[in-house]
Amino acid sequence: MKLYVTEVDANGRPDINRILREGPVLQILAGDSIHPIKFQFVLDPPLTLPRVGDFFFTVKTWQPYCDFLFVLVADSLDPYPAGMAWANHRTGPNPDCPLGIVDLYDPRDDLVFEVEFCDTTTAVRRRTWGQLKTLYR
Repeated sequence: MKLYVTEVDANGRPDINRILREGPVLQILAGDSIHPIKFQFVLDPPLTLPRVGDFFFTVKTWQPYCDFLFVLVADSLDPYPAGMAWANHRTGPNPDCPLGIVDLYDPRDDLVFEVEFCDTTTAVRRRTWGQLKTLYR
């Protein structure tokens, strides 16, 4: 499974030509088709979005598993009205598994996911220019 984050156009439609993040890739072992498998993408370095606004993220199969099918857990009661579910379709056989065509799946469906924000700063020691020059000679 490979994570993508892209921009959206003025109408809120995903713009797969403006990718902000591609990866990481996770290998998930097949489950029992009944119980969901939790998976976690760790973004290191963290993703910094270019502005406040709407963005699109998707999870796609990754080469060489382009024909592999997986289902993400969603809530059909529209708990987050600002969100929309989109479906990616392959445009044909391609070893790189491109994002392909994106169609609105069901505007009431919302994916079940959790995002952890890293909004803390790291303290640094204040040093003079002379002190820094002596450290890096």
